[in-house]
Amino acid sequence: MQSRSKWARRVAIIGVISITLMIVATVLCVIVAIRIYSLSKKEEFLNMWEAELSTKEEELHQREINVANAAMSIASWKADLDDQMEDREEELYKKEVDLKVKSALNAVKVETQVSSSVMTLSMTRTARTVVEGDYYPTAEELEKMELTADEFDYVCRLVYAEANNQSYEGKLAVAEVIRNRRTSKKFPDTISEIIADKNQFSPYSNGEIIACKKVVTNDNVTTEIRQAVAEAFKGSNITEELLKEEASRVGITDSKYWEGGALYFLTVNRMEELSKVKNVRVKVTIGDHNFRRVYSE
Repeated sequence: MQSRSKWARRVAIIGVISITLMIVATVLCVIVAIRIYSLSKKEEFLNMWEAELSTKEEELHQREINVANAAMSIASWKADLDDQMEDREEELYKKEVDLKVKSALNAVKVETQVSSSVMTLSMTRTARTVVEGDYYPTAEELEKMELTADEFDYVCRLVYAEANNQSYEGKLAVAEVIRNRRTSKKFPDTISEIIADKNQFSPYSNGEIIACKKVVTNDNVTTEIRQAVAEAFKGSNITEELLKEEASRVGITDSKYWEGGALYFLTVNRMEELSKVKNVRVKVTIGDHNFRRVYSE
């Protein structure tokens, strides 16, 4: 009887252990299932996130393409605008030159009319009432110089403003520069345009020639200046001769440095300040001015 009771207890204990193991196994299975479900959800979430990131990367790439296209469009638009601005600036510059030339011619005409009230002039200006020792070219001389009386006066006023305090040779050299520019392809064809050319002659201002903050008139011009201008436009070659001598002295044989005479001049002080001009190998100094045929090296 006792042995049966022991066996029954053993069976009961084994049963309890089995049930317990089954419960534990069931719990473990539930935990594993929950873990697997959680992992699958996380994987699903990660896949969605990855897809969203991929979409955003595509959007970002497309935006980069759009920005690049926009930059190219802006660059093209800017280039077109720059071209238009350059054309407009050139057009405005030409208009400015035309206005300055017209203004200069009108000023000369007005001054000539005022001067005619105190001077006796013929219609062709072949004669002029002058004081003793004064000089003014005849109509035949003006024709040989290929100048009108107004152009001759205009050049004289500029030479006065640029070189009134210089020697006769200094005045003659300045006049030669103006004459040489008339035959050079680098400069305008007419005297009024040459004088009004942008950034060339500092005394020029809106059709007037200014010296010491005053407008230069024909009354300021001396006989010496008229003689120097006349000699220059009759064919003097003082600047060409001096430049050729200087080229020979420094061992230069290229005639571009002297043939045709000087086209440029600056004050000696200003010449030293501008390195691109200072380094020109062939240049000559007359008084306070430095003359050269070549603009820069």
